[in-house]
Amino acid sequence: MTSTEILTSIFGWAATAILVGSTISQAVKALRTKNTAGVSFWMLALALTSGVLFVTYGVLACIFTSLIAGAPIAVGNGLYLVFQSMTFGVKIHNVRKGTEKF
Repeated sequence: MTSTEILTSIFGWAATAILVGSTISQAVKALRTKNTAGVSFWMLALALTSGVLFVTYGVLACIFTSLIAGAPIAVGNGLYLVFQSMTFGVKIHNVRKGTEKF
């Protein structure tokens, strides 16, 4: 592995850690409090859409370029999708109950 690949990998995994870390607290709070009034439905919908697209991009990058380039993108956004889906699930539940609006 070259020094450029190592540096690229470090930046990719650092971004992955920050991305996943930033969504864990929101998902935990939503699950604990069952309150997502401060979270936009459309922001969550767009975040999930971008997560799916980035996972697809990361997988394709792993297949067609290199595992080093694609793995942080695929793994990070896969975990991001898990936590955003939790928050989105609470939001949908609250909208259906009528306790929150879109």
